[in-house]
Amino acid sequence: MRFLKGLILTEQNKSAEAISVFTKLTEDFPRSPEPYNNLAVLFAATNQYEKSRAALEMAISTNPTYATAHENLGDVYAKLASQAYDKALQLDTSNTAAKSKLILVRTLVNNTATVTAGALQKDTASPPW
Repeated sequence: MRFLKGLILTEQNKSAEAISVFTKLTEDFPRSPEPYNNLAVLFAATNQYEKSRAALEMAISTNPTYATAHENLGDVYAKLASQAYDKALQLDTSNTAAKSKLILVRTLVNNTATVTAGALQKDTASPPW
């Protein structure tokens, strides 16, 4: 029921409350990857990509075959790469390699479903809550 509450809060754009629910679930059920994944989605939605990455790595450590978390982690890495290339260009505007890579990463991020585009785990059939 708490997992569903977190999903409902997310749907209602009550991110802080949803984060609280999913955080508590990770504490109560540390071997369940779904709450970590959902935390990651919420963090990514507010550009907190390092927190999102850490949550996804926890999800994967609890279940290495959790495909959704792997996909979301790829999306987060793409966002982090975009930020890094952008910073490189701020420091050296003549860096053509960074410009090319930034264009490629932004194209990739804009043409795929990102972690913020609804990759919440909604299946509550197998989790222990």
